Amino acid sequence: MTVVATICADGTSLSPGLIYEGQPNTIRDTWLEGVNKEEHLAFLTSSENGWTNDELGFDWLVNLFDRETRAKAKRNWRLLFLDGHGSHLTMRFLDWCQSNKILVAVYPPHSTHRQSARGTDESRYPTNHELRTLITHPRAHGRPPLHLLEIGQ
Repeated sequence: MTVVATICADGTSLSPGLIYEGQPNTIRDTWLEGVNKEEHLAFLTSSENGWTNDELGFDWLVNLFDRETRAKAKRNWRLLFLDGHGSHLTMRFLDWCQSNKILVAVYPPHSTHRQSARGTDESRYPTNHELRTLITHPRAHGRPPLHLLEIGQ
């Protein structure tokens, strides 16, 4: 099983994504035991191996990330940090992000385990203002505007 957890710079989190091992796009009743549809919102699906793939990655982007962050963004650009899994780096995924004002930042391979230990303490990460300035005025930081940004190299 894969758990897709997403936190926002404002301290909130998005609904979790759960990918179970099973027939693709089939949900078993036993996976929903204890889930109250009125209280719990989650992105539930399945794949043959329980991992994400190109189609599930795109579905998560459109049906969870975009739906749950669009109103907060108020027509501004959003910044989405991702690991380097291939399901996030398809042209369909990246083109959709570009068309919907989502800037994609990709961590270098095998580095997200180092990031997860840092927690969400804002003193360890750039502030919202710093991230916003980097996105809207990259030249002020000596950087050209980028559509795909690789962090940490």
